[in-house]
Amino acid sequence: MAVAEAQSDATACGGPGVPWFRRYTRWRQTSRAEAVAAERELLSLCSTGFQTSDVPVAPKEFMHTLASPSPGSSPSRPSAAQLADAPLVCLPGYSAGSGFAFRVLDGLAQAFSVFAVDPLGTGLSSRPCFRARSTAQAEAFFLDSLERWRAELGLERMVLMGHSLGGYLAACYALRHPDRVQHLVLVCPAGIPERPADWELPATMRSGAAGLLARGAGRAWDWGLTPGSIIRGLGPWGPKLISRYARRRFQQGLPLEEREVAPLERYMYHILAGRGS
Repeated sequence: MAVAEAQSDATACGGPGVPWFRRYTRWRQTSRAEAVAAERELLSLCSTGFQTSDVPVAPKEFMHTLASPSPGSSPSRPSAAQLADAPLVCLPGYSAGSGFAFRVLDGLAQAFSVFAVDPLGTGLSSRPCFRARSTAQAEAFFLDSLERWRAELGLERMVLMGHSLGGYLAACYALRHPDRVQHLVLVCPAGIPERPADWELPATMRSGAAGLLARGAGRAWDWGLTPGSIIRGLGPWGPKLISRYARRRFQQGLPLEEREVAPLERYMYHILAGRGS
């Protein structure tokens, strides 16, 4: 059973549901209700009526899920038809959420029963404390919760698709649970191998501004600085940075239509500005 139906949550809050005095005095311009409303606005661009749910994976922990509709189903209770055929389960990339796939969800839903999932600690999923200090611990944080999510929904097998970091996690899951993955689809997968023993910083980056920037970026990453922490730290200036980034980044390839720009910006801001895991 779902912890909460996201759409019902947004409705109960009367939309964003933030008192006016709080809206203008808080540092981070976000809340759970506003994030849910931003996702709902983004999904309204799809013709398929995707349902949303928070699927429990541990006490006080849940994974936010989008599901294509099927007669007699809900995001937390797949229909018999959805269970008969292996559904498509989509994992987003780093610092993204399942809503980023809004442009392709309609097409995918024509061929599959679709579940798009925010990994634990990201998107609209719960944000438990992340204590991993090794690659194995970090993988377990995501893979164990994904397996509990699968078991909670009763999915025997699935077509698992991952984009970017989601591709890395999908591949790791398939290696760990091959009996649960009918097909593995990797979309621009990303992963970082172990540093070779003889690796050295390129000569062009050992001195000067480029070298200083590279070393600073490496140290910042080791200290836990992420895109989300930057946006949270910028407070009321965070939305403007997201807007500038999104308008530049997503004008490449198949550029966003004007009606898509603002909903994606709002969704992107709220999932990045939420409390860090």
